[in-house]
Amino acid sequence: MRPCVQMQAPPPGGVFLWLRGDQMELILNGKKVDLPGVETVYDVLKHYGLEGKIVMVELNEAIVAKDDYARTPLRPNDKLEIVHFVGGG
Repeated sequence: MRPCVQMQAPPPGGVFLWLRGDQMELILNGKKVDLPGVETVYDVLKHYGLEGKIVMVELNEAIVAKDDYARTPLRPNDKLEIVHFVGGG
């Protein structure tokens, strides 16, 4: 069993983030998910094997630029939409 609760320091002028163990609860493509060890958009893409692929990411209704994936932090209950392209005929 994971530690009950962890507390991270708040961002300047922000609020405290409460996490259960090392899980982050997010809304991903309309479904609630608990992902282990994610802190950034890039971490989510890596979790699903999408790093390096052509994807479009929207975080809380704002498009995230590819160059910003690794530096865009996530907070519990953030809403992520990820679209990736599949080829075929």
